[in-house]
Amino acid sequence: MIMKINIKYAALSLLAVAGITMTSCSDDESYDVYGNNSNFIYIAPQDYSKGFTCEVMTTPAGVYGQVSATMRVQVQLPTKDTVKVSAEVKASQDLVDAYNEEHGTDYILPSQDILSGMKVLSTSGVGANKKNSADGDEIKVQLDASKIEKFKVEDAENAPTYVIPVSLKFDGAEGPGTDRPFAVSQQQGIAYIVVKTSKADNFSSISSDQVVESNIVKTPVGIFGGISASFQFKNLIAITGDMQGTLVADNSLVNTYNAKYSANCQALPSNILSALTITPATVKEGETQCEGAIKVSVPEDLTKNLEGSYVLPLRLKTTFANGATVDEDDVVYVVVGVKTSLVNDDASSILGTKADASAFSVVSAENMDPAKYGDLFAGGWSSRWAFSNKGDKASFVLDLKETKGIVGFGCDGYAVNNYTVSVSADNSKWIELGNTSGHKSVRNDEYVDVYVLYGAVNCRYVKYEFNLNANDWSWRYDYAGITGLYLYFQ
Repeated sequence: MIMKINIKYAALSLLAVAGITMTSCSDDESYDVYGNNSNFIYIAPQDYSKGFTCEVMTTPAGVYGQVSATMRVQVQLPTKDTVKVSAEVKASQDLVDAYNEEHGTDYILPSQDILSGMKVLSTSGVGANKKNSADGDEIKVQLDASKIEKFKVEDAENAPTYVIPVSLKFDGAEGPGTDRPFAVSQQQGIAYIVVKTSKADNFSSISSDQVVESNIVKTPVGIFGGISASFQFKNLIAITGDMQGTLVADNSLVNTYNAKYSANCQALPSNILSALTITPATVKEGETQCEGAIKVSVPEDLTKNLEGSYVLPLRLKTTFANGATVDEDDVVYVVVGVKTSLVNDDASSILGTKADASAFSVVSAENMDPAKYGDLFAGGWSSRWAFSNKGDKASFVLDLKETKGIVGFGCDGYAVNNYTVSVSADNSKWIELGNTSGHKSVRNDEYVDVYVLYGAVNCRYVKYEFNLNANDWSWRYDYAGITGLYLYFQ
């Protein structure tokens, strides 16, 4: 195929492309020019300098890749002519040897059978007499897809690299004519297409997190959450045709997960596995990343009776455009946690009545002096129950003096990262209400975060366990401690 290139005006700094030299023969300002008198046609420097490298990969489902080069064409000197340029493969071992010597490589010239599949693609030209640039149109050389199979690799450790020399070809000019003949540059008129081959047994892989948590939360008003997750996958290179990816459950990997992550998860029951819904995702032709994600879900009504911790191992499976399927090496894990929550994260208001905490007594405390509990109610700026020592932990247990139905809790202070509140009827068996870092709160009139329960929990003892910030500024001024205690009862 032939492409017409309308030449624009080029800078004379490109004389180097033509290999023209200038030599001074006397002391005056006249010079003699020696060298080739041609107006040289060459590959645009920005394309030539970056080179042309392609990848072809042998996979379990076939050989994939594309061998092509796209190059813009220029001429050295301004002209009003329209120059016709195409390209041709140079099946020259001498050119390959010269390339290897220059670059320190040992690339191979492909067989004549492969080279015969190289095709020249071109587009129409542009108008002549444009003075801004000498750019022409692009020439694209591409190997016929039927020849890609010829690059199949049997031994991954000895995959060869090939190089294909492709030269610009001058096919004549149309126009008023020029005083210089046109010729293809011997240096910058040849493109070298490097074809790197490889063999990949694991062509596709998971490109998102490989461990995803999916929680089921049991509350006094119902069970929320279920088993659902999504994962993305990608290919090593872009290929011809769409590729589909899905996930297949594999409970034989439960022990593998537990050993790797020091966990003690169970395998999901068979009735849940049989109800598993998996929606595949697709990597479109020419892309490497899938559109959307592979989605995994189980009907929520089947998960309501689960107790404890589970793990669902899933192995990636891909299907190529030719129908070939591959069980990939990558495995993902959906970790299912079943927990009970008494804190209502969707509460819009505080329940019950705030108690006068000064009426309660301290049964025990860690890193807090029970005798100083009354300091919390002294009034004024200095009212606080201080932490005894700078550290990471502190706790206390209150006796409510009678059984009460607790519906909310809160605390204000300095150097507190978060805290857990538990309740008991006998100061022996405890029910955890929740940790503040994992729940949402409602602000009271004093702008303190209060954590609201779904309903009342009867108790006589309340325990606060604090995780402290040992680097908080308040330690330096003896402010570290709690400044407010908020307990709400039915």
